Amino acid sequence: MSKISKIRECWIPPVEHSNRQLLYSASGDLLEGSVKTRLEYLDETEYDIQHMQFPLLDVIRERHEFATSDDPRWKDKPFGAVNTVEKAGCLAFTAYNMLYLLGLEQYASMEELLDTIVQKGYRVWKFENCKEYLSWPKITLSQIKKKYATREVKKCTSLEEVYQILGKPVGIGGYMYFLDELIALEADVKPYEDTRLWTVQEMLENLKAGYPVPIRVGNATYRNDETLKGGHYVILVGFRNGRAVTVDNAVIGGIYECPIEQFFKAVIEDKKKVSGWNTSDMPKII
Repeated sequence: MSKISKIRECWIPPVEHSNRQLLYSASGDLLEGSVKTRLEYLDETEYDIQHMQFPLLDVIRERHEFATSDDPRWKDKPFGAVNTVEKAGCLAFTAYNMLYLLGLEQYASMEELLDTIVQKGYRVWKFENCKEYLSWPKITLSQIKKKYATREVKKCTSLEEVYQILGKPVGIGGYMYFLDELIALEADVKPYEDTRLWTVQEMLENLKAGYPVPIRVGNATYRNDETLKGGHYVILVGFRNGRAVTVDNAVIGGIYECPIEQFFKAVIEDKKKVSGWNTSDMPKII
């Protein structure tokens, strides 16, 4: 049995969940403030970065078989109750590519990561007309009637009739908590408290030591395209020639570069969702 099967369920007791949210918010607020300071003193930041060495830039020249969303092995695979892996699987791709950059890809295959995210409740969706997030692996009429026990829903004889009342199911994405649980399991540390980055300095120290930095970015700023919505998980591996270099499952070849200022602005685009992960306690065998 794969070690990944030991990852906790996403839905934990209310007190634990409250503590998880507090740590998530606290680390996000501090990281956001640190990024803003670096942007305020951008010239100094870029000068400092220019004189740093980032070992992963050499690693990605030798190890470049990244998991990407256009791979025919899984791009059309259903990902939970709504959407396919290609459209909604960036959390799983980020998890796999993080392990790959550490030489730990034998720890879990892409298929195992995808199945674990779904079965453990980290794949999230909702009905269009409802606020509550759900993580059911499949949508069944009996489960809907049990959850939404209104007179109108109880009368429904098909999913199509339910959708006319609750709205169509829409994918939200993956809960970022999965990365914390994955890192904590492999590194034997406390999730959230030890698995989050709190400052840009910590981010740079990880990179200089050859550890990948999974991070959430706002798509519009990251890609410099205002038509793009929502957030995206990528892995920062270093900086070169004034640009941030990321492993990104959504681009052909898996490598993307954008100006340093643009990257840092993308990190703080969604004010309440600023997140970076600390992998420095994980084993590294490359």
